[in-house]
Amino acid sequence: MTATHNHLRRIGRKNLPRFWQYLVLSVVVVIILVPIVILVFGSLKTGGEMYSRPYTIPNPPRWENYGKILGSSTFWIMLRNSLIVMVVVTVGVVLICSLAAFVFARPTFGANPGLQPARLGHHVPH
Repeated sequence: MTATHNHLRRIGRKNLPRFWQYLVLSVVVVIILVPIVILVFGSLKTGGEMYSRPYTIPNPPRWENYGKILGSSTFWIMLRNSLIVMVVVTVGVVLICSLAAFVFARPTFGANPGLQPARLGHHVPH
């Protein structure tokens, strides 16, 4: 009887931290997904429906909202501008980070490799 009881206590101790992990992860998932669901529901409603009942399922869904957006030239201009900014920023970050990686990959410490942590600490802003 005590062996079974001890075994159950060990399982409980092992699974209790996992319970808290899953609880925290579930809360994070809800915090992330609720705005996305509200956004999708809102895109299928009229403006008045969105402001009067933002958390309800659209009944009936207004699929023509997507046709209006995709048919407007403003959407495509804004999408093009966003893509240009995305590409320019990505190329710039990769270039700058590559230069920084080159500096860190080529240490010139001579016979004293113990200075590496001091060199890395020197490059971090205070």
